[in-house]
Amino acid sequence: MKTERDPNTNTPATYTGIYLSDLFEAFDADASFDVIAAKCSNGRKQYYDRNYLARHRPILLLKFDDKPPADWPNAEHGSWLGPYCVVHESFSPAETIYGYVEQPRIAFAVFSLELTRFTQSLGRFTPKESGNDPEVAKGQKIAVGSCISCHKLGNAGGQSTSWAVLAERVALWTVPVVNAIPFSPSSTVGKSKSCGVTSPLTSA
Repeated sequence: MKTERDPNTNTPATYTGIYLSDLFEAFDADASFDVIAAKCSNGRKQYYDRNYLARHRPILLLKFDDKPPADWPNAEHGSWLGPYCVVHESFSPAETIYGYVEQPRIAFAVFSLELTRFTQSLGRFTPKESGNDPEVAKGQKIAVGSCISCHKLGNAGGQSTSWAVLAERVALWTVPVVNAIPFSPSSTVGKSKSCGVTSPLTSA
């Protein structure tokens, strides 16, 4: 399939790959697994829940312009896209919140995929209190779309910095992003256990 602009290289490209949504069946996953996480060598961890998969149809890239990963170009910022990459043939934002426009969940330098459950991944960033507060719900959507691929809460999220550190940095934000999680370091950090099924990908 062709795309008019690959967001990694900012050039037209031809993608060959498999829709992430098809991997649940390919891995013979139990129905309780409803999220796929792409683990990247730079410490990022991008999550794709079934709603996002159905709405935006992300693709696990196997060939870029008919070339194997070893011959892929670097991204605009200089990083290699391989050994695997998650892309979108096209992307239409579903919503805008306080000027934040939903962005595609791109993952490059992917070295493994993890089948996990919402409660053990994105669910960790879902409000457990004040869940009916529309402002908190908006903050949670921004957090899921823009923050958690880098910032972690227990074993969920990326490995850049903890959610507590992020909370301190954005304490003056008017949008209550961090309020999406009633954070309690003593009760949460270090006590989460990963229950996902990791499926390493090997380069051909």
